[in-house]
Amino acid sequence: MSDLLDVIKKRFLCCRIDAENIKQLERYEKEIASIDREALMAAIEALASRPAALIASIGADLEPIKIDAPVKFSCDRCGRCCSSYHIGISWSDITSYLQQGDAFIFPFITLPDDRPYYQLMTKREFLEEKSSFSMARLQEVEAINPSLADIPDHDLENCIFFNPLERACTIHAKKPLECKTYPAGNIVFNDKENACDAACFDQGERIDHAELARMLNQKRVPDYVLSILYGIAQTGGWRTDFFKIALLLQKSRSIP
Repeated sequence: MSDLLDVIKKRFLCCRIDAENIKQLERYEKEIASIDREALMAAIEALASRPAALIASIGADLEPIKIDAPVKFSCDRCGRCCSSYHIGISWSDITSYLQQGDAFIFPFITLPDDRPYYQLMTKREFLEEKSSFSMARLQEVEAINPSLADIPDHDLENCIFFNPLERACTIHAKKPLECKTYPAGNIVFNDKENACDAACFDQGERIDHAELARMLNQKRVPDYVLSILYGIAQTGGWRTDFFKIALLLQKSRSIP
């Protein structure tokens, strides 16, 4: 467990490290040293539910996203988006996984340096952290994505759940909102940066505007609220909650 705390200190707190956060994490380390899977899920759920009222309040005051212009896109399964970007996990994704019983994804989530959101591991990160996983977790993820059994160098930057042999996401039904809204969401916000061929848009099928708007709204509000809370809580508070959940996700890797 001390190794996990060192990871938090070096990777999650390296940009704005402060003594109070370290003290809180050390106290929290003792609390989760012998935690079981059921208690782990309860602890994550308790932390993830904290901003619910604030999110609902701010969401009620924000003008919902509306999509008027037609958006067309059809995926040709090139897989470039799964290797060109780090896949973000929003607060909505975490709460949704808890509610739907999809906690199998949690061991493969990391918290980037000094950023208020989580992301799925790349295969490189998976190999670097592999020794912290229990055999049960390794068997679980390799059953989901068989390509993890033998990862070539050119596949290291791919998302952990991308199978290049099938050119497909292995958690397609459970994929994060960032994946579900990409790249149509980029078009809505006039973000031209994407990894897709022009033909995927020019010859694409019309996107369901109502569903796309629903997903964008679902992701936007909690991400907006949590990014603000993370930024203003320089010592402890909401910042430490991010790190606490990161510790819990780390802990989930070692549970049988």
